[in-house]
Amino acid sequence: MPARSWSPDPAAATGWLRGTVRTVRYQVTAADSVRRLAGRSVEFARKPDVVASARLLELCEWPCMDAVRDAIAPAECSLGARQHLDHQAPIAIGAELTITARCTVATHSYSEWEVDVHDGHEVVGQATLAFVVVDQDTFERQRLRPKTTSAIPKTA
Repeated sequence: MPARSWSPDPAAATGWLRGTVRTVRYQVTAADSVRRLAGRSVEFARKPDVVASARLLELCEWPCMDAVRDAIAPAECSLGARQHLDHQAPIAIGAELTITARCTVATHSYSEWEVDVHDGHEVVGQATLAFVVVDQDTFERQRLRPKTTSAIPKTA
């Protein structure tokens, strides 16, 4: 990716992403197991000892977020806007995953990514993910703080 100067406008940042490809590798551990979610429902404990779909989604987001981070200003962050995950095959604990993300759309502060996950045997997951770039302080002040303030219980 060509070097660019930082811009206060997130729209200027994401246009550089289209066509970006980012690959990461990950060694699956017991912490990634669907059984680790058993505190939420006993049904999770009954599942085979494989990677949880929620964890697979997180792993798919990782290379996308890293690529966006390389293109935006330090005061900005990317937030997930849309996720579509196809968990196509079981992922064994101990597997080494190769996760490849390709930016297919980049307009204004929005980017879309196609992600493939391979375990050395087969494609085990595919995702289409979308992110928006925001100024983090502005987002927290205007969008998040009003919700967290109203969630604080009132005392008598």
